[in-house]
Amino acid sequence: MQHRKLSAESGFTLPELLIALSIALIVSFATFSLIEVAMRRAGDTENRVKSAQQGRMAMDTVVRQLRSQVCLNTANPTPPMSPPSGFGTVTSGTTAVFYTDFTDAGKPTTVAPELHVLTYDDTTHRLIERDYKGTVQLVTNVYTYTYPTAASTPARTKVLAENIVPLTGVPVFQYYTYNTATPPRPDLVLPAPATGMAATDTARVARIVINFRALTTSSLTNLTGSSVFQDEVTVRAADPNDEAPTPTCA
Repeated sequence: MQHRKLSAESGFTLPELLIALSIALIVSFATFSLIEVAMRRAGDTENRVKSAQQGRMAMDTVVRQLRSQVCLNTANPTPPMSPPSGFGTVTSGTTAVFYTDFTDAGKPTTVAPELHVLTYDDTTHRLIERDYKGTVQLVTNVYTYTYPTAASTPARTKVLAENIVPLTGVPVFQYYTYNTATPPRPDLVLPAPATGMAATDTARVARIVINFRALTTSSLTNLTGSSVFQDEVTVRAADPNDEAPTPTCA
């Protein structure tokens, strides 16, 4: 009877197995660390893109509205940035109060322009738009416009942007009037204290500069990836081609 030779058996020794496990753990840790970094970078990029998009849309909205300022067409025209008597909110470095009209040229004269209030809230760090509708009456061939107070519920309230802050040492809204140089240029800055601009100054506004920084997070100290937005508007009620340009309804 023939005996068959047993096949040789091979395997890992314990030291070899421990070395293989150690290498596998090192590779796994490196892979997971790479994935974590990649996911964090992707999240940072997404936040940066969202922040930039939000800031750009907010700036476009602000510029479009400020360019649509109108004077109230009465016997004594009211300048675009002069709030109604007793309104309670005034134009300042954090707030722009103005009359605007987005209706077509053929609208009835009985439709009052809207009163818009753009406010930077330094508590919530939001840019907020509040719109108030007015009424108009014709008395002895003179149109009289009436608007609610700032304490009244606005017709519309919109949050234009979140997680925004002013630029260092620069207010969100800056106001300029034309100087006496030749040719005149809107380079003379108007004061905009927290208590609001004087009526004589709001009537002279010819150019408005908007500045803010859009953050990627709610942390006010984290400027990484933030976007700076700056733009300016020449008030259409002031003709820059005029030899002595002043707001036409001042």
